[in-house]
Amino acid sequence: MNLEIPEIKTIVETLEEIKTRLEKPVLEKSWYTVEECWKLKGGGALSTFQTNKKYQCKGGIPDGYVAGRKVWSRESVIEWLQITDDKIPEYLESVRNER
Repeated sequence: MNLEIPEIKTIVETLEEIKTRLEKPVLEKSWYTVEECWKLKGGGALSTFQTNKKYQCKGGIPDGYVAGRKVWSRESVIEWLQITDDKIPEYLESVRNER
């Protein structure tokens, strides 16, 4: 006997949606510099991020400039934070194809 209770199904779907939202990083600012991206990424030396553009958000291609400094949008940073070293070539290719 298989009973389906609509309320429980709704609760489970809501919990899955909440779980998905919590798995994505929440960023409050609109724009992020190389240094801020590096801190968010949580690994590697700052000098590595500054000198090797492949490790930077969008391969070092900024979304804009604020006070003369390269910056990336919240959305770009959220996407980039999910990229590990083994995924860099695919990520850089997708970024190049966006332009």
